[in-house]
Amino acid sequence: MQTQSFLDSGILQITDVFDPSTMAALVAHVENTVIQFEQKYPKRLFSTPAYQDVWMNYFDPVLKSIFGGYSIQQSFLGYEMPQSHFSYHKSHPGIGAICIFNLDTFSSVNLRVMNSSDIELNYANPDQFRAQQISADRYTDFDFLHNQMLVIKNQPVSRTWGFSGWIPENAVKRSVWIYLN
Repeated sequence: MQTQSFLDSGILQITDVFDPSTMAALVAHVENTVIQFEQKYPKRLFSTPAYQDVWMNYFDPVLKSIFGGYSIQQSFLGYEMPQSHFSYHKSHPGIGAICIFNLDTFSSVNLRVMNSSDIELNYANPDQFRAQQISADRYTDFDFLHNQMLVIKNQPVSRTWGFSGWIPENAVKRSVWIYLN
């Protein structure tokens, strides 16, 4: 694992999270197991809570190496479906960090994080973000790369963040999301 911290945006980027055999096992599990999903938001599917232990079997050693001890709120496999997006928002103050682990490299959309806590976008979609004409020095974009985890540190200052664009037609973004206290 290689770790890089981006202090302006409150992001920790961890690359090569798993060795090749563990990564292959995780991808094989996702692709060869019948997983039940629930749809809480339009065009976004999350594995049900019944699978939380499965994801944590993979990620517990990773989280311990990053945080020492940690307390989990929830974890799930997320499928961002075509023409979906993760709205810009400020994380709930009860969330300590959000970890997004990428199963695939997904180059058409980035995680966009505002560099200061004063930007309020109130659940804006990517088009509404563009209409705000926020200058590029006010945010940082992070690529979604295979076998990489992005950790959004939500404390002490909650950051506004979301996806930089819509998921393209004929594409699905796969990632494991872990919310920590």
